[in-house]
Amino acid sequence: MTSLRTLVSSSRQLFTTTTPAQAVRSFATTRTRTASSSLPPPLPHHAHPSTLEPPQNLSETSSVPDEVSALSLLKSQPTHYVSALLMGRRYLLTPNDILTVPHLKSVPVGTKISLTRILEVGSRDYTLRASFPSSSSSSSPSLSRPPILTRSALTSPQSETPTIPRDWQRHPDSLPYLSTSLVQAELTVVEHTKGEMFQVDKFKRRKGYRRSLRSKLGFTKLRMGEIKLQ
Repeated sequence: MTSLRTLVSSSRQLFTTTTPAQAVRSFATTRTRTASSSLPPPLPHHAHPSTLEPPQNLSETSSVPDEVSALSLLKSQPTHYVSALLMGRRYLLTPNDILTVPHLKSVPVGTKISLTRILEVGSRDYTLRASFPSSSSSSSPSLSRPPILTRSALTSPQSETPTIPRDWQRHPDSLPYLSTSLVQAELTVVEHTKGEMFQVDKFKRRKGYRRSLRSKLGFTKLRMGEIKLQ
């Protein structure tokens, strides 16, 4: 019995008992200590000073190179490509590519067709894309665009700041293009060929009329030449 009592007394001494008032007092002291030592609480998002201050204007200096330096960078690359408009469609072409287009009438084999609407020229690392000239550099001959004739343009003078229409595929002539003094490319007519035979069945109800029409569509193959950078 004596040994059991000594064990119970020793175990009680290990655990210290505290009253509720002492626990509240200790919690309050620790809370005040942490509040005084830590930083002030963060502000909510709507009260943050960065959201209240007006946005700062960026510097007007740009790291975009001019056309002369852009052409020199493009010339340093081994291969080039062009994005050009031909017959109302946009094509991405590289030298020695074979392009198949609808049949071109009265164009013999060996005829050279120059691309006059090159939208952009680029290489593996650099790209030179045409854009509408600004009001300050409207006299620059490097970038040009075809004239746009609309109903409003016929009645009123053309605006100085043209915009690209949303549906540019219906109005491909409104896209800006690079002048021939910067980039030149030619296509050579290789051959005139026809596609596969297809059949169309025609009939009329309750008339006993049935016909089968067979036809082939004509195509013209063009070979892309060398891209010349001035």
